[in-house]
This record gives sequence, structure tokens and C-alpha cells, in this order.
Amino acid sequence: ALTARMDDAGIDFSLLGTGIPAFYARLGWEVWPLPHLTGRPLPAPDAPALRPATGDDLPVVRDAFARYNDRRPIAAERTDAYWSRWLAVTPESVPQGLLVGDAGYVHLTFGREGDAHLREVGGEPAAVPDLLAAAV
Repeated sequence: ALTARMDDAGIDFSLLGTGIPAFYARLGWEVWPLPHLTGRPLPAPDAPALRPATGDDLPVVRDAFARYNDRRPIAAERTDAYWSRWLAVTPESVPQGLLVGDAGYVHLTFGREGDAHLREVGGEPAAVPDLLAAAV
């Protein structure tokens, strides 16, 4: 198995983000559940204004992602191909729930009952709490 080869190479830790964990479980990876928080952020009187993103906003979103993840050790560098093919974010196809403002962006998806799920947030790290408050 791949994990045995990693053990032989002295690799003690591997992190894999996937939408098909059962497939990778057969290869030795284990699912590490993420914490699930429920609730609403406290209202922020100075929260930045957010609006639905358009194709013209994609350079701003990409820049905010790069700035937010610049010093994070596990963040992926997103190429043009990654944005357009893997995330399906192009000027012609902007996901519903992608909100943008001067301070950054928030990407939400919505469940069957209308509950919002945070997919991603990006911008200056200090602005993230206010971005989240503005999104709800």
C-alpha cells in the first residue's frame, strides 16, 4: 500500500483532502472528522458589505485567497486550471453563494432546509471574523 511506502521513506504524516474518503481508506488513510460548529456570529456593527460575486470579481477573489493563505502551511496554490476546472469558477460560471466585498470573500452553500454551510473564506486574516458576521 502507499502508506507502507511512506512509512519506509520515513514520512510520518500525510494529509489528504478528498470527497471520496472510502476510496482512500482502502489505501490506509483514515477520516479525521472536522469540528462542526452551529450558531450565528455576533453582529458586527462595522461588518464589511458583501454582495453576490460576478465574473468581474474573480480576480479580487483569487487575490484574497492568495493573501489569506500566503502563510498557511497546508493551503494549495491555485492555478488558473485549478480555479476553472476543479472549482468550476470562471467568469461565465460564478457559484451561487460566493459573496465578495472590499475586505475579501465568503463562499457559502445551502442545505435542503436553507441552512448555510461555510465552504471558504478569504481576505486579510484580521478581517475574517467581520466577513463571517457580514455573510449571515
